[in-house]
Amino acid sequence: ADSPLLYPLYALCEDLGLLAVIHAGPLGGPDPEHTHPAGIGRVARDFPALRIVMSHGGYPHIDDAIMCVFKHPNVWLAPDPYCDFPGGEGYIAWANRSPLIAERILYGSSHGWPHAPEALARFQQLGWRDDVLERALYTNAAELLAR
Repeated sequence: ADSPLLYPLYALCEDLGLLAVIHAGPLGGPDPEHTHPAGIGRVARDFPALRIVMSHGGYPHIDDAIMCVFKHPNVWLAPDPYCDFPGGEGYIAWANRSPLIAERILYGSSHGWPHAPEALARFQQLGWRDDVLERALYTNAAELLAR
């Protein structure tokens, strides 16, 4: 995520007010470290006006992803299907107890795997507080896109 080759693209996105969705999950890149949340944190620091969505939630580096969101007000977290993977309950626990994480977690179906209707039904049953679930499913995305 923090390759210098991408910095002109991030600068353009920042200048145009566009959103950057950065893949940060176990299947991205040839090396697992390529999708570690620390790289997204460096991008967030270097482009403070760039709105960044950490797609796939930095899994399996859940605590690092959460800390990246705490540290950088321009980063949102979309754990996608990884809420339901081993350790993924950490996303839910943090969102349920931290207003900051609750305001910056986003639902994503990871369409195609699992299929979207099943993914949504499963996501809704994972133990989110009702107010956090509403934010994850709608309010947070609406607020992010309105910025």
